[in-house]
Amino acid sequence: MTRTSLVALRGAALGAGLAACAAIAPAQRIASALAKRGDTSDFATRAVRYRLVQEQLETSYITVLGGGGNIEKLFFEADVAPHFSAGWSRWALVVTSKIVLRMRNDSTHSAPIRTPSYMPRIAAYWWGPFRGGNDHGEFVSFTISHHSNGQAGPFF
Repeated sequence: MTRTSLVALRGAALGAGLAACAAIAPAQRIASALAKRGDTSDFATRAVRYRLVQEQLETSYITVLGGGGNIEKLFFEADVAPHFSAGWSRWALVVTSKIVLRMRNDSTHSAPIRTPSYMPRIAAYWWGPFRGGNDHGEFVSFTISHHSNGQAGPFF
């Protein structure tokens, strides 16, 4: 991943699963994609702001005989994260219903299938008075999330 595709975040956690961030997203990749299409839109347009929000969303994936950087041996891992969004002129709302399914590839465990992890979240994006320019977009995001491993009691 190139530095231009990374998002610089400045923010502080407000509690478990609650965060407020002021984000400045470098968007040279979006600008170059628009230029290739012959589109001269700047970041004050609604369509480009929608693409900026999409850049922040995680993708769904399925891995077999491994996992996305996991330490334990896995037969498969599925990360399903559908995003439902709505946008207006100055703000956007994204609801994500993420579910992670894993099956161990280890004969020492009596229960190779782990309970699914449920991680729903709601993210709000606000452009307010700072809309960015032709080569960058600026916005504030606020996210509320929850992580449940599907079991009762504390995690540890």
